[in-house]
Amino acid sequence: MLRFLYELSWTMVRGELPFPKCKVALDSVEFLDKVSAEKVASNFADIVSQMAQDLTLSGEFRSRLIKLARWLVESELVPVRLLQERCEEEFLGEAEFIKIKAQELKGKE
Repeated sequence: MLRFLYELSWTMVRGELPFPKCKVALDSVEFLDKVSAEKVASNFADIVSQMAQDLTLSGEFRSRLIKLARWLVESELVPVRLLQERCEEEFLGEAEFIKIKAQELKGKE
């Protein structure tokens, strides 16, 4: 399941699959084990946080990753709190998931 979600995310970040098609793909796949929506959300949050840490990600891909993260929250596939727990401050600021600037948040930590 994790590999499927990673490949699905990477396909959207590359621009090869529109974000709304993600729900269609998720609805059409059957995993061997019964998977809860919470587990899918947690895995998506982990995948986004790992991708966001990739310093070699080009500007275009990073922009799509931010859009993907926003879409996952807007479509209610991932609660924003999961991304806030797992992503770096800079990414959260870029995606507008925090109201405070990343540097100020780091200072408070």
